[in-house]
Amino acid sequence: MCETRKGTSTRKPRATSQTQVVQIQALAAEMVAKQTNALLRKQRRRHLRQQRSATGQSATNFTRPGRLKNVDRSKGTKINVTVNNVTVVITDFPEIKSRTSPSQKDKTVVPSSSTPSPSPSNPS
Repeated sequence: MCETRKGTSTRKPRATSQTQVVQIQALAAEMVAKQTNALLRKQRRRHLRQQRSATGQSATNFTRPGRLKNVDRSKGTKINVTVNNVTVVITDFPEIKSRTSPSQKDKTVVPSSSTPSPSPSNPS
């Protein structure tokens, strides 16, 4: 015999006034949260713009440096350079050395000569 439930997929809960009130309150809370998040984002952007204008950076000139793949960013040497009473900090990162297996280190490459090797001569 098969065990089946009859009619469970078509039954839906009825909307009561209490469930409608709960849904409306949840929707209202979600809308308020979205509005406050949007307001906070606007305030952060305004604050960043004010900081940039105070430091002399414009929003159009603000770019992030590219990331290099062959550089070890965990180790770096900072160098202070001062020119005309303006000090700039330069960070020098070491280059990552390519990893080679020990078997590749032991092999020596012998360049081939440009002259052809002598072939055995046949005195005929």
